[in-house]
Amino acid sequence: MSLRAVSLVAALLSTVGCACGAKVSPGSDADTDTDTDTDTDTGADADTDTDSETDTGSDTDSDTGTDTGSDPCKGEGDPCYEGPEGTSGVGACVDGAWVCRDGVLACEGAVGPTDEECNSIDDDCDGAVDGPAADPGDPCVSGLDGECEFGSTACVDGDDVCAAPDPVDETCANLGADDDCDGETDEGIVGLGDPCDTGLDGICGDGINDCAGGVLDCAEVVGVGDRDESCGTGEDEDCDGEVDEVDCTDLGCADGAREAYLDDVAYPDIAGCAGGWDVPGIYTYAAPACARGAGDDSVDPDGVGCNVEDLCSAGWHVCTGPADVNVSSPDGCAGAADAAASFFITRISGPGCAACAVGAFVGCTGVSCRGDCEPNAETTNDLFGCGTLGGAPGASCAPLDRFSGDQCASLGAPWSCVDAGGDDEATVVVKNGPAGGGVVCCRD
Repeated sequence: MSLRAVSLVAALLSTVGCACGAKVSPGSDADTDTDTDTDTDTGADADTDTDSETDTGSDTDSDTGTDTGSDPCKGEGDPCYEGPEGTSGVGACVDGAWVCRDGVLACEGAVGPTDEECNSIDDDCDGAVDGPAADPGDPCVSGLDGECEFGSTACVDGDDVCAAPDPVDETCANLGADDDCDGETDEGIVGLGDPCDTGLDGICGDGINDCAGGVLDCAEVVGVGDRDESCGTGEDEDCDGEVDEVDCTDLGCADGAREAYLDDVAYPDIAGCAGGWDVPGIYTYAAPACARGAGDDSVDPDGVGCNVEDLCSAGWHVCTGPADVNVSSPDGCAGAADAAASFFITRISGPGCAACAVGAFVGCTGVSCRGDCEPNAETTNDLFGCGTLGGAPGASCAPLDRFSGDQCASLGAPWSCVDAGGDDEATVVVKNGPAGGGVVCCRD
């Protein structure tokens, strides 16, 4: 075949192949694009486009690349939180991170709200450290006294404590309670027991501050009408604004009534006056302590705040001893015999053994047991006076006819004169009630 014929056949075959889509030979282009031959050889050139494969995977996200399939661990390491909205980053609540385990994402390390505890931490992530949920308010015992004894549980600085009321000053408003929590009641109330002016006439104007109706009030020691007017005293005992008016009496007892030496005509200068007192002692003189407001017929028969001198009216005194009674009474203690089961003391005491210290022997003590001792600060053993209650004293005590016995054993309640040594009754004696006598009063 001539060269011309061969060229025609090749051209014809080339045209047929393009029209029919004939199979690509192994040496042809690797894909079906329209790459052009870039050289003059008879082999197919390498692919010059940007594709590297003929996969059919589609883009599964919003980028312009072509995905190769979904990733189950996508987002690993990102922050995560599964608690209520708005609690992350508040108090104990913190974010965690996504962790992929076996192809599954899990939120690990995140801390959400828990029940509030008393620990100085905001456990429930509400913005309040140790909030109300940590403070149950259950009843509790604080270990303190009085009004501070009971409280309620509370959370303080991360610790559970029993929160009790704070101590406050004692007041009349809560009488009978230990407001200041020191184990005592009603002590230290400012002004309580202080002298005051009631605004009434005469001796009724002398008052003592007391608690009444929850407030401090000036209460009269002697009320209007409690006393008869005493003669020659220069005082208005019946509180009517007049002094020593014509109907006055002069009976010697502060409450206006005698319990011994009843006949004031026969015994004008001596009187037996019953009542109590709680200021100790008889031996040493002291001025009246409660404005002569004591006496079994007074408003204060127990003599609270009173001493023995408060039982005698103004112009009278507790008889000093045998000599004073002798001068004031025509027959010694005979006038006290009409008071049943009563003992009326004088200020004399002695050296023990039922003897009175009325002699001149110097240096006696409360246990010298002599009948001739000179009185001194140590001869304060036993009490002596007149009446129908008690034992018989020694001869040195005449005309006194009664004595107390050791530590008032012969008298009984309401007399009380117990002391540590047993020989000091005259400095410790009190009488906590009106029964059983009182004192012998002699006119000044």
